[in-house]
Amino acid sequence: RVYVFTPVTVNGHSMDPTLSDGQRLISSKISNYERMDIITTKEPGDEERMIVKRIIGMPGDTVKMENDQLTINGKKYDEPYLDKFKKEFSEDKLQGEYAYSSGFQAQAESASTFTSDFEYTVPKGKYLVLGDNRLISKDSRMFGLVDKDM
Repeated sequence: RVYVFTPVTVNGHSMDPTLSDGQRLISSKISNYERMDIITTKEPGDEERMIVKRIIGMPGDTVKMENDQLTINGKKYDEPYLDKFKKEFSEDKLQGEYAYSSGFQAQAESASTFTSDFEYTVPKGKYLVLGDNRLISKDSRMFGLVDKDM
C-alpha cells in the first residue's frame, strides 16, 4: 500500500520552540515544498533516521547567515519563530531553556550569536534545512544539503 500521510514523533530539541521533544505530527508525502516549510526527511548518512527540519534554502538559492540575519538571494528575511529564543539568548544565553543539559548550557554560554555565520549556494535538486533551535541543531550545516526527492 502507498500512504499519503505518515505519523512522525519529534525526537530531540532541535526544533524548539516551534516543536517540542515527543510532539506528534502528521507528515504529508505528496506536498510541494516551499521555503520555511517544516518537513520530515531522512538524515543524510543515516537513512534509517527521520528528522524534522525547516527548509531555508531552495534549489538555486544563495543563503547567507551573518550576525543572526538571514539573507536569501540578497533579500533579508525575518524569522519570527526564533524571536523568543533570540531574546532569551541575548538576555541570559538560554540558561533557563537549557536547564535540562549542562552541555547545551555550556555551548550557549560560549556562543556569540544564536546562529553561526555561513553562506551556501544550494544546487539543483537539493534543500538547505535548519532546525529552529540553531545552537544545538544537527542540520545542513553539519550533514550537508538534503535531496529534493527525500
